Amino acid sequence: MKYQAFGTYRPVHNSKDDNDLDLYRITWLRLVKQMAGHKIAHATLKGPSVIKEICIGITLGLIAGGMWKMHHWNEQRKVRAFYDMLEKGEISVVAEE
Repeated sequence: MKYQAFGTYRPVHNSKDDNDLDLYRITWLRLVKQMAGHKIAHATLKGPSVIKEICIGITLGLIAGGMWKMHHWNEQRKVRAFYDMLEKGEISVVAEE
């Protein structure tokens, strides 16, 4: 007596209809076994990557620092323009009466 593949202990019958059915089952079991297990992608949770965190921190720091410097340069330009106009006499800080 033959037994079906992959650990099922059901006897295989030799009639024509059952033979086709068992061939289908064996093929299906092989396909399922190939698809299952290590080939399935599982979402794994990993801890933080130190290198990635450092790179993100440096990038964000450079962006924030660049924006702060642009703001500072803009304010310096406004102050210089004010004192240049004050020196030329175009404006005055004394209130007119």
